[in-house]
Amino acid sequence: MAISEVMERTNQSTLAPDVLETLREFYDALGYRTQSAGGTIWFDGGSFSVMATPTTILPDLNDKQVREVLGKMGRVVAVYGTTKNEGTVVPMYTLLDKSYELKNLQRQFKQQVNKAMQELESRECTWEEWMSLGKRCDQETIERRGQSQNSNHPLLSDEGRRRIASIAVKIPNLQIHACFYQNEIAAYLVHITFGSICEGLMTNRREGTLEPAVKYASHLLYYTFAKQAISRPEVQMVCVGRQSVPPNITLARFKGHAGFTSEPYYLRFRMQKYLAPVFERKLTAKVLQLIRTKLVNKVPALENLEVIERSSLRKADD
Repeated sequence: MAISEVMERTNQSTLAPDVLETLREFYDALGYRTQSAGGTIWFDGGSFSVMATPTTILPDLNDKQVREVLGKMGRVVAVYGTTKNEGTVVPMYTLLDKSYELKNLQRQFKQQVNKAMQELESRECTWEEWMSLGKRCDQETIERRGQSQNSNHPLLSDEGRRRIASIAVKIPNLQIHACFYQNEIAAYLVHITFGSICEGLMTNRREGTLEPAVKYASHLLYYTFAKQAISRPEVQMVCVGRQSVPPNITLARFKGHAGFTSEPYYLRFRMQKYLAPVFERKLTAKVLQLIRTKLVNKVPALENLEVIERSSLRKADD
């Protein structure tokens, strides 16, 4: 089945309003600022931006409505999927092959999966298991992402984890696929199935440099999740997201080695209206790019400027 056919089918079978609202509550419980609008959930995806999720549902909003979302959430740029030929093309990582097996993996990736199979168990797990066995995985993920200074992060408290789990079990087809090592979760992926698509929403993993046995947990996780998901009769496509902004080249390569193909996804950037006259210019984009590339090694947070660069080029993109 062609990717366009799957996307069309999915966008015709959008999430029911009550499911969408409960999924928004789930993201809220994870610590994001959220809004639901246009059949999707918007969350604060960076210092300047809001993003729409799930990736495979395109928001049904016009520019004015998108900017209303920006105003409510106090961000500068909205980043979301759009219809063909109406945005910047970025890769979306998908799997359509119903015969997906180890043969689909890149050679070294396959070796790492086989090695992980010797020490790890990979399967669907319950939210109760996640609540009690996944805290160390979440803690190491948060530390690796430089968020450990937030001691109130909901993933780090028993109360926060109970709230997340209590909301998650109410959402139809929201599940976790996890790798286990010595009765702890070494890596996990939260996914949701709707229409004919199974989409991965978030992944966390333990730090392999601290525990060599879990070094390839993510490799086994992606393989077993994809194999299990695509084998289900109702699922025609497995999606593990689009390219991030700024791009994460290492993660993109990882998904390709796991057997996912890169399909075109049309991404739109929209800026707050009062900033558009100044920022929606090619010259502004070039200045921002110069600042970011020259100073990013000293100030890593400047990577977030790329969403504003992209928005500055919106007329050329559209």
